[in-house]
Amino acid sequence: MTDDARSAALPAVDLDPLFARQRAAFDTHRYPNPRERMEHIAALEALVLGHQTAVANAISADFRGRCPEETRSLEMLPLVCSMRLARRHLRSWMRGERRWPYWFTLPATARVSYQPLGVVGIVTPWNYPLLLSLGPAVAALAAGNRVMIKISEYTPRFGELLRTLVASTFDDATLTVILGNESVARQFTQLPLQHLFFTGSTAVGKEIMRCAAPHLTPVTLELGGKCPAIIGEDTDFGPALRLLWHAKLLNAGQSCVAPDHVYLPRRHLDRFVQYSRAVVANLYPTLLQNPDYTSIANDRGHRRLMALLKDAASRGATLHTINPGSERAASFTEKMAPTIVLDTDREMRISQEEVFGPVLPVLPYDTFEEVITAINGSDPPLAVILLTNSRSIIDRVRQDTRSGVVTTNSALVHFGQDSIPLGGVGPSGMGRYHGREGFVTFSNTRAEYRQYRPHALGLALPPGRSALKRRVLDFLLGHAQQEQG
Repeated sequence: MTDDARSAALPAVDLDPLFARQRAAFDTHRYPNPRERMEHIAALEALVLGHQTAVANAISADFRGRCPEETRSLEMLPLVCSMRLARRHLRSWMRGERRWPYWFTLPATARVSYQPLGVVGIVTPWNYPLLLSLGPAVAALAAGNRVMIKISEYTPRFGELLRTLVASTFDDATLTVILGNESVARQFTQLPLQHLFFTGSTAVGKEIMRCAAPHLTPVTLELGGKCPAIIGEDTDFGPALRLLWHAKLLNAGQSCVAPDHVYLPRRHLDRFVQYSRAVVANLYPTLLQNPDYTSIANDRGHRRLMALLKDAASRGATLHTINPGSERAASFTEKMAPTIVLDTDREMRISQEEVFGPVLPVLPYDTFEEVITAINGSDPPLAVILLTNSRSIIDRVRQDTRSGVVTTNSALVHFGQDSIPLGGVGPSGMGRYHGREGFVTFSNTRAEYRQYRPHALGLALPPGRSALKRRVLDFLLGHAQQEQG
């Protein structure tokens, strides 16, 4: 069955009754206590850990071949870690924070508290269907919300399994999973949700915002973009290229934080191609029948990647296909051989679109200033990946570029670190989640202020005018000016 036929075969869904049920349940119980929230998260953890094989097999079937250990390491492990972190810190997150009022308003108290929002909607992509559906759901449940998850139509087997597992564990007024095609997704994003979370492409992110606008539904968009990797002059080539290609080829490059292209000192171009062939051969001696090497998940994605390569070649790019087992090129219909692309220019599609596959454009540079200029001349990426120990390069990138994250001598690993937030800038996304930032994202951050007795500022308020009141204001404004100075 083709991707389009599989999408069309998904059933239509009436979402209004589901939303009404969740909204009514929230209105009846607006502030779940810590024990209830932790029980929900613990139930999700048990669900994942108790069905590891079934989940990995369903995802592999949707991908037309994905290594189960890849699913366990890239999706299950960071998900379970996020669940345990949320349960460990939930009570402290819920306590809120004390703030300090201005001295001349004392005696008074000020604090920030975090209220549940209501019903949260999560729209899940196909590339990490488990992590990117239940990861945001953990944060939303920790914040005390009801949650509706719309699974991508491109992962129907996983979606059906997750819907069954969730329905056997949760009341649908607390957590529910929805399947369906694009029309269902559009209906979903048009619901009067209290927050809408989306992970996917920038183009679809724009459509999500249009759908959410009539209800002024707040949105968090985790998008991606063209994440650059930078190799410095000082870089030890062997370890750097092993890390680079490992990150690029996990999930066959179908990751929003995978290296999209690499900036390389020009004098190392030939060496880069030579080392890359050896590194890839060591990671994947063969490709077609290798269960460790993931397929391109769907026909649409494979066609798009082939079109990017064809366009680049027609405009003068040089392609270096890495095929360690010398397997027949015609046999690569679902899996795709890693490909290095040299001699690109900005007019090529591969320079403008997120690659999202095992294709790596290499951009040579003569001075590091060229790299900074190129990054700042493009949309801010979700991640900048530095492969260097040069303090000057690290400091330049940190200070002079914008991105959601800068990661040094690592790639992908930061995606599973819930102690730091994840999110993009502009076209690579808006909003943050993971750990405490996820709890805050799915909460109403409410300011609370309490006045106990009259304060100094009251002497300057109407009715009437007096020299005393003028002197009080002069004193307060003068004091503020001194503090500013």
